[in-house]
Amino acid sequence: MQEHEVEKFLRDKCKEAGLTCWKMQSLSIRGFPDRMVICPDGRIYFVEVKGEGGRLSPLQKVVIDRLRANKCNVFIVTSIESAKTFLEYVSTESPDDLPSA
Repeated sequence: MQEHEVEKFLRDKCKEAGLTCWKMQSLSIRGFPDRMVICPDGRIYFVEVKGEGGRLSPLQKVVIDRLRANKCNVFIVTSIESAKTFLEYVSTESPDDLPSA
């Protein structure tokens, strides 16, 4: 499956679930994740979307590592199945399960 198909699936399912799924296009930070998913309760997830068999570039790895080091939630979605897994995780995670700042 191609990246744009996985991204469309993710976007459509987020909308159905009442989640905001913004396309991220940073003008100053190359390698930033493709999508930011915002839950109604304020949880935020950064999602890098790849087609099946796609790999992260070295720059994407650096940016994702920096986000995670700052306690950001970052997921890599590479297929419809991994998009479903991400959405299931988001729907079952409680805000109380998140680490406090």
